[in-house]
Amino acid sequence: MRKPISAASVSKFTKPGHYAVGGGCYLQIAAGGSRSWVLRYTLGRARYMGLGSCELVTLAEARAKAHDARRLLLDKIDPIEARRAQHRERLLETARGKTFRECAESYIASHEAGWRDPRSHKQWARSLTAYVYPRLGDLPVAAIDTGLLMSVLEPIWKTKPETASRVRGRIENILDWARARGYRDGENPARWRGHLDHLLPARSRVRRVEHFAALSCARDNRHGGVRIVDAHPWFIVLAHKGFRFGAPPFRILIEELNAIPARVGNCSHTSEHDDDPRLLL
Repeated sequence: MRKPISAASVSKFTKPGHYAVGGGCYLQIAAGGSRSWVLRYTLGRARYMGLGSCELVTLAEARAKAHDARRLLLDKIDPIEARRAQHRERLLETARGKTFRECAESYIASHEAGWRDPRSHKQWARSLTAYVYPRLGDLPVAAIDTGLLMSVLEPIWKTKPETASRVRGRIENILDWARARGYRDGENPARWRGHLDHLLPARSRVRRVEHFAALSCARDNRHGGVRIVDAHPWFIVLAHKGFRFGAPPFRILIEELNAIPARVGNCSHTSEHDDDPRLLL
């Protein structure tokens, strides 16, 4: 049996080319002088598989790698394709290790350019920091399930239904983004229809909205305005819908005001004005 070539003998090769060093392993010397180990094999066609640089991999290690590759060839498995599959799996495992916080920050960064309201970024960050990150922030996004999600929503669902609903929707969007990026698999545990609607009451049933009764109004020709019945010292500043600079002021005479939706205007007290407390410009 021929004695395998030694490492000392291999070091004497200097000309560019391929030199057999045993076990299907070759020393490859490039035209620029770089030296590396390769495995030559045939599986349908001749192929060369790199085994590493001579500076990092010894001759013995190169032969061991070649031996492992030849074992795959016995089962008709291409060692190059097998190595690529292992590399893809390692990348996938690394990606699945991404935390929920990392995915949330990436989601916000990739979508904020399309948000019309400049305050959206702060609103998202504030709600996630207050309610989500303490429980889910440092967990792998692939590990987020219904139980973990409920631990975030249940404490605030009955006391802050509007906030809880927005938090749920934001978590759903982030998890959908993570799935699209390959960071998690399976159904989205934050989806409402067909899932969380079986576990939590609808937001509209948690706290019913009570609307204020409509105010009685009457035309007041003395001031060219509107008289609102049921007076109260607090009143609301209303802007004329068709207001333009230089147009006659739109006057509203307020005698009393028990209640009016806050969205109608900005509230102020009579003490803030020098004019007749019942008359508002």
